[in-house]
Amino acid sequence: MKTLTNSEALIMKCLWDCGGEMPMIRLMEKLNEVYDRNWKRTTIRTFLFHLEEKEYLKVYRIGRSSFVKELVFLDQFRKVQARKLLDFWYDGSVSVFLKALEQTEAERG
Repeated sequence: MKTLTNSEALIMKCLWDCGGEMPMIRLMEKLNEVYDRNWKRTTIRTFLFHLEEKEYLKVYRIGRSSFVKELVFLDQFRKVQARKLLDFWYDGSVSVFLKALEQTEAERG
């Protein structure tokens, strides 16, 4: 699974939060509304093009409307990201990660 930029990850999160398939115009509205972006259609289309190249989603047309559909599901993405986090920061150890999480929670009060 290829690495995403922050903007690409935001687009995928929006897509996953909205059910995994939606009209491109609705995706654009959600990104600008929920995530306080002011992206133009061309900017979003560029990000979608990169996400298509990385095989995370597919953009297709029906008539004059464009739609976006996930190809990578949220559960798949979470598993890969969790493994990367554990391997990079915690030497692959779940117990070391949980200990760090417990310490963080204790510090929060």
